[in-house]
Amino acid sequence: MTPNEINATLFELWDKYGDPVKDRYVPLVCGQPTQGGLVFVGFNPPFSDEGWVSLIKKWRETAKKPVNPKRFFRWHPGMRLGDFDVPLALEIAAYARRHFAFFRPYRDLAANLNMEWEYLNLFAYQSARQADAEARLFKKPVYLHELNEFGARQVELFRELLPLTRPRVVIVASGLAGHVYRKHWKPTFSQDDGCYFDRIGEVSVPIFFSGMLTGQRASDVIARDRLHGQVARALGRQWPPPQ
Repeated sequence: MTPNEINATLFELWDKYGDPVKDRYVPLVCGQPTQGGLVFVGFNPPFSDEGWVSLIKKWRETAKKPVNPKRFFRWHPGMRLGDFDVPLALEIAAYARRHFAFFRPYRDLAANLNMEWEYLNLFAYQSARQADAEARLFKKPVYLHELNEFGARQVELFRELLPLTRPRVVIVASGLAGHVYRKHWKPTFSQDDGCYFDRIGEVSVPIFFSGMLTGQRASDVIARDRLHGQVARALGRQWPPPQ
C-alpha cells in the first residue's frame, strides 16, 4: 500500500468503528517516510494541549496559515480523506519533529550516529491520555491487552507502513507498544547480538525494545545511554556517552 492508500483506509476505519464522542480527532496521517535510517516506534500519537500551545506559538512565527489544532484535527462522522488538509497536517508534523521537545531524544540519537530518522506509531489514534487510547483499541478487560477489531486493523496498516521506511534499526520506545509488537510480529532474539531481529521487507533488521524516551515515564539517563550503545554496536559504530 502507498501512504495515501493507508491514510484513506484509516479514515474509513474511523467512520466504521469510531465513536464521535470519544474519537475527537482524525487519525494521524502519514506521508512518504524517510528511508534507510533509525525508525522509532511509539504506541499512539499524544494530543497535548500544552504541547500544541507551545508548538503553534512557534509555528505562527513562520507559518503562512494559522492553525487551531483542536479545530483542525477534529473528527466529524462521515469524513473522508479528501475532506482533510493532508499536506498541511504533514507540514505541521514535520515542523513538530524539528522543534517539539518530545522528539529531542530521537533527534539527538540520530544526529550522534549521523543518520536519518523516522518516527511511527503502532496506532493512529490521537488522544490526550494513553489510557483513553487503550480503552478504544483493546478488548475488555483492557489489562489483557487483546486488540479489538479497531486496534487490529490499525496494526495491519502499520505492517504495511513499516517496510516503506527500509529501516537500518527499529527502536520500539514504549513498553506497551513493545508488548503488542512482540506478540504480533514475534521477532527472534539473538544471544550473540543481544537484540531481537525481524524480517522487514526483504531484510533482517535489529529490533530494540525500550521504555519511553520522553515524558514523565521516560527511561533514565543510564538506561538511555545503554540503549544508545546497543544501537551503535548493531550498526558497527562507536558510541561515546556524554561526559
